[in-house]
Amino acid sequence: FLLVRPIPRSFILLAKTAATIPVVLGVAVGSFYLYCRLAGPLGAKAFTLYLPVVIYTSLAYTGLFQLFAVCFRHSTMVALIYALFIETFLGNMPGIVKQVAVNYYGRSMMIQLGKLKPPETWFIPVSTDAGMMALAAIAAGSLLLSLAIFQWREYRDLT
Repeated sequence: FLLVRPIPRSFILLAKTAATIPVVLGVAVGSFYLYCRLAGPLGAKAFTLYLPVVIYTSLAYTGLFQLFAVCFRHSTMVALIYALFIETFLGNMPGIVKQVAVNYYGRSMMIQLGKLKPPETWFIPVSTDAGMMALAAIAAGSLLLSLAIFQWREYRDLT
């Protein structure tokens, strides 16, 4: 069918993303629900309170990792290094450097929604609306950038 009716390359990436998002959200929200269910009544309250954080953060990481898949040959290794090392390092930096990390906005939303005191004196959280908009912008911007790169990049089989 692809040989008879060629489709644009961007549709292939959009289909991949559309297939990835339900899996990511299913695993993230499902495991979050299970953990909150095991916590009892306090977990039920936490589930309704922090569900937007889980959804928006999952979407931002999905968009970012789609960008990694388009840009890098060994994207799984790059994504693991980013998530485990670079995010942890940048997210704990004082000043505005931490605003590059996705987890900063998730942590800020959790602090604002839970009306908690920031864990450190140098951690200044953004508002919940600003966190949601930043995570949505990261997800959409990463997806748009990956669509642009995937549309024009030539991939060679180097095996």
